[in-house]
Amino acid sequence: MLKQKKYTELQKDFINNMTHEFKTPLASILIASNYSKEQPEIKNNPRLARYNQIIIDQSNKLNQHIEKILYVAKTESKHYRDWE
Repeated sequence: MLKQKKYTELQKDFINNMTHEFKTPLASILIASNYSKEQPEIKNNPRLARYNQIIIDQSNKLNQHIEKILYVAKTESKHYRDWE
């Protein structure tokens, strides 16, 4: 039982660290791309505007996946605590 608890804690720490390492650069990408979306050079160029929107859309999609991983990890952690 103690080994299982240790492994669960290691898994939780890994997921928290991993998601943090993904979310930090992702936030920077979203901030920069949302800012650039409003710039005249991007607004006036349909191709650049489309590429910029792809960056925003895919970054949001990746963020949703990260949130799902966190949700699953929290749910599994709660289930484990309920068994104790």
